[in-house]
Amino acid sequence: MGQDLGLVWGGRNPDTSPAFDSTIYKRDGDFDLPLYSGTNPYTGMPTMNPAPTIPASTTAMDNHNLIATNKPENRRARESVLKELR
Repeated sequence: MGQDLGLVWGGRNPDTSPAFDSTIYKRDGDFDLPLYSGTNPYTGMPTMNPAPTIPASTTAMDNHNLIATNKPENRRARESVLKELR
């Protein structure tokens, strides 16, 4: 999320760079945040039906830190990396 906002790495974001492959593994706490128009997010109307969305999470830091662990929840990511390295 910080990379998407250009707050870290000088705006160099692996999920928008052709030099990187990016995979998002859905986890508890992930959701799609609708983007509404209008000046007030609580009264704005969707610009399209359905409104466009961006991915978000209630556990962003847990997700960020998970990749550096050997927790069972990280198995899919580890296997994907190992497959790429072989």
